[in-house]
Amino acid sequence: MSADEAPPLIGIIGGYGEVGAAAARCLAEAGGFRLRIGGRDGDAARLFARALTFARPEDDDGHGRAVDAADASAVARFSEGCRAVLNCAGPSWLLPGATLRAVWEQGADYADVAGTGDVPHLTGTAGDLAERRAAVLGAGLSPGLSGMLPRLLTARTDEKSSGEETGEGARFSGCYAGLGPFTRTGATDYLLSSRSGYGTPLGEWRDGRVVRGSVPRREGCRIPGLPRPLTAVPYLPDELAQQASRLGLARARWYNAFDGERLLESLERHRDVPAEGPELDAAVSDVLRGAAVDAAGHSPYHVLWGRLEGPEAEGGRVRRSVLVHGTDGSALTGVVGAAAVDALVRGRIPAGVHEAATVLPCTVLEWVRGHLPATVVTRTHEAVPADADGDASWDLMDEELALEEGEL
Repeated sequence: MSADEAPPLIGIIGGYGEVGAAAARCLAEAGGFRLRIGGRDGDAARLFARALTFARPEDDDGHGRAVDAADASAVARFSEGCRAVLNCAGPSWLLPGATLRAVWEQGADYADVAGTGDVPHLTGTAGDLAERRAAVLGAGLSPGLSGMLPRLLTARTDEKSSGEETGEGARFSGCYAGLGPFTRTGATDYLLSSRSGYGTPLGEWRDGRVVRGSVPRREGCRIPGLPRPLTAVPYLPDELAQQASRLGLARARWYNAFDGERLLESLERHRDVPAEGPELDAAVSDVLRGAAVDAAGHSPYHVLWGRLEGPEAEGGRVRRSVLVHGTDGSALTGVVGAAAVDALVRGRIPAGVHEAATVLPCTVLEWVRGHLPATVVTRTHEAVPADADGDASWDLMDEELALEEGEL
């Protein structure tokens, strides 16, 4: 970019909500961008935009604008002149794939902190644009950073050359644990994503395919850094199955871990709730109450933990673990979304529609550490004893294993 060339303009839909505001602050701190804040309440968008250091009274691009993510024509107007658009609005499950098309038709790339795999087949003009424009879906905490854990742990991961990532013959196990209140939008997405469409309950990746109903629920599990035992419910996300196939993993498991009983009970009670209408509204309210009861009197946290066990190039086997521990899930989601925008603008994402877990550079952790200093990343790297039980040692829920402090 020349000295006279204006910095790229980034539009953020839902930009004054908790996730969008975190992404906007992150991009403002990084510098090198102009930002346009959007949301249903235009006054709230303008007020938030003016509070950020990038806002200039004489620059309309730096102000907020009213936009409804479910209205394709409004999204198109909002996206005009943008280099990239980040969608932080929701519930993502209820938003149409036309949002992506509207952004592309304005010549901008697209990132979404949620929205994995639900974009309809691109035909006509949008299909042609897919050869020139890029989109990154699921660019948040989970999905997103959660699906990147196997890549972070593979033996030959090179942040400058993701093509060298390989986990051939390795076994991976990971989990997400969170404690804290939901927003209503977040609760809706959480409920509907656990209902269907994002993964396989009780499933695992084994020998090149998804195996259903093969992993038991675990009670009394311990996770490093957390004060109480948790209930771990196996759920194989589609993003992890895709990574397992791509990396050549022999087995892969994932758990959603619950600190308390009420949220899990609420999710199980409304497993088959319709995707819209009064019944969904009542179910979301129940999920909000469940999360609030579990969180009452406790400090909030959001934790991702992964372990990979596989062969070493020199012979023998090695076990690697990584732990990401933060206090604000919305902030973590927003920072990953900001990192996705940066990768798009820098041309690091190829044309077409991609899952964030597959294409985001592993340097996303640099964004997390740089903009969320309270978030801690630790890891271990150890040889697996020759007499270890290979069927048990790789699954992080089979034993209590303390992580040592370290830098990733």
